Amino acid sequence: MKTYIAEILEAEDGSGDSILQLPEDFCKEEDWQEGDTLEFDVVGQSIIIRNIDRNKREGLHKQIPLPLD
Repeated sequence: MKTYIAEILEAEDGSGDSILQLPEDFCKEEDWQEGDTLEFDVVGQSIIIRNIDRNKREGLHKQIPLPLD
């Protein structure tokens, strides 16, 4: 299993929010793209992140075109 380290950055807009910056190599390898919709679940001391848009893209890639005739 590969390990990645993400950075937590300040939003710098005065909101007090933070930004989770995922490593570029992770995003490329896992097909995570800017603008993707993510779902977060907290389980014990862990956060599980699911990429909703990637899952949709994968589903589309798995479809097999069938002839209409």
